[in-house]
Amino acid sequence: MKRYLILALVAALPIGQAACSGKPTDTGTLPVAAVPASAPVAALPASAAAQSDDKAYCDKLGALASRFVRSAGGDGGSAPDLNVLGAITDCNRGRYDRAIPFLERRLRDVGVTLPPR
Repeated sequence: MKRYLILALVAALPIGQAACSGKPTDTGTLPVAAVPASAPVAALPASAAAQSDDKAYCDKLGALASRFVRSAGGDGGSAPDLNVLGAITDCNRGRYDRAIPFLERRLRDVGVTLPPR
């Protein structure tokens, strides 16, 4: 179920003033530039909830990837994968659209089962 936030625009111009000149109109009606109370309202998806879900999922993927996705290090050991570290940085900066697909792909490549979204 999607949640929506309702945004309404309210005109702040007093009745009887022209939109730009500030002079009273002859008819005493609302100027053309004012938005009537019956103006359509814009419905936008509640991205705040989606972003918190994406952040939690991205954090889970980043923790798994930093543990299981490694690159060859010096002296025959392993080192953190720099691309994974970059994707974790993207998660921390809110770039979930870039980080999540990359981390999912890298985790699948090494045979890690992805956490539920």
